[in-house]
Amino acid sequence: MEMRKHGMISNWLVLAAVAVSWVAVQTGSGAAVENGVGVGMDNVGWGSDRRCRNGVWEESALKLKFCMVLSVSEPRCFGQYADTGLQYLDVTDSSGRKLAPAEIRLSAPIQIAADGMVYLRISGTAGEAPGPDASWLCLKGTLRVPLARLVKGDVYELLAEKGTEVYIDVPGSNGGEGEASEDVVTARTASSSRIVLKEYKKIEYEGKKMVKAEIGLEADAPIELSAFQILNDKNEVLETMTGGMSYSPVESSCRADATYFFEDPGDGKKLRIRPIYRAFRKLVKIPVDIKFGMRGEIRDEPQKRK
Repeated sequence: MEMRKHGMISNWLVLAAVAVSWVAVQTGSGAAVENGVGVGMDNVGWGSDRRCRNGVWEESALKLKFCMVLSVSEPRCFGQYADTGLQYLDVTDSSGRKLAPAEIRLSAPIQIAADGMVYLRISGTAGEAPGPDASWLCLKGTLRVPLARLVKGDVYELLAEKGTEVYIDVPGSNGGEGEASEDVVTARTASSSRIVLKEYKKIEYEGKKMVKAEIGLEADAPIELSAFQILNDKNEVLETMTGGMSYSPVESSCRADATYFFEDPGDGKKLRIRPIYRAFRKLVKIPVDIKFGMRGEIRDEPQKRK
């Protein structure tokens, strides 16, 4: 049994070194697209989980782990804080043997934007190790994925002093589920949402005069804050360093805090802020049918597809 397990791990360890380009995976001829979402494999490898129990760190047995990448074109994006719970994909190997389902959870997943596309990286764990003679595995099933839309808010001016605030409008939707309503954003009326400048102080960093600003958002809608932009008097977005962000959804409202560092604009009398939101739309079902092996994702040639 030990020799069999060793052979299985040796055959599949090569997968740990495979890292397919996100863009190549999404734009290749084999990339599946549903609801405008592309699906591809990123990398696969062996790993273990660590957890602390009674002050002692324990390490699990080796598990086959993988990462997939979903993509969608801007201004659409993925909901950041919509926890879809534990999801499962069917797994079969090259011999046709069905393995235990793979587990996937989309909880505060990582997404990045590049060249007009937004990429979402999600990870999963195979429920069972493949046999030593398996040359490839196939993931098949459906994932529930939260789709959203990036929305620019208005530019607001606050006195550059701790404790100042301004009431704002936040994006809302008509609540529809169809394609026609998916990207509709309407302004809310009688909003009690506000931006609060929780901290504003001038500091020195590497010989430069900088500003540290902690900005809070209290919204009366279940929106997601993507970021704050800091602008100058010419409406140019300043370069900022992020000091972290927290987000707390509460039923039909939310709270968010973010800290930014940026060069002192000079007069320091006013701070111009624009919130960028992820306006949540709906959960969509994305079919997954990916075959992968020791050299990464395996795609059928167009002429060979049925």
